[in-house]
Amino acid sequence: MKLVGLNVPPHRFGRFRWLVPVGVEHPSDWHYGIGQALPHQGSTQVDLSTVDASLRPLVEELHIRQIETLPSCAGHFGRSPERVKQAARDMAAQEGAIRGRGLPMRDIETNAIDLIQADHWRAPSLSELMQGVRRWEGVGYLGVVIPAEKHPFRPLVTRWGRIQPIHGRQSRLDLWVNAPDQSAQDQTWQRMTHMTLDLLDRA
Repeated sequence: MKLVGLNVPPHRFGRFRWLVPVGVEHPSDWHYGIGQALPHQGSTQVDLSTVDASLRPLVEELHIRQIETLPSCAGHFGRSPERVKQAARDMAAQEGAIRGRGLPMRDIETNAIDLIQADHWRAPSLSELMQGVRRWEGVGYLGVVIPAEKHPFRPLVTRWGRIQPIHGRQSRLDLWVNAPDQSAQDQTWQRMTHMTLDLLDRA
């Protein structure tokens, strides 16, 4: 088992199960990841409280339509430095339990609780966390699994965002947002929400 506390690029979220500790103080709500042998294939089962607010309306509507999504992130600004500092404190405090008797963690999609134990796990330092945050700050991603009956799509581009069709073993729409600030990002996700639903309705 490979337990990850470092930042993961948004398009690789689907390669991990995402967990949050239970029964301990964890104010940062920082997610731990466990690598999966097979990439995430999409789900309509997710705790919407764990989905970023600007993505929630789209994810909720897609799931109502029984369209599966991959693990996502809207991209973050502003609150990141303090949250990252708290995350470093949280993980440092939890390192002993993880390396020792194990720490109960809840899967954010299935709500299953597992005892996570990793003998050699080391909590990442604040500088390691900040390096990853700076690299990916403001970059948002959502993968949408395209239903089999839908026709092929063309890429769509809007200011600070794009919808990129991926065709292969699993066909999907990869939604990317890279905006300069929180306001622009929220507006871009609103546009992307309308664009995506309109695209699916017309397919």
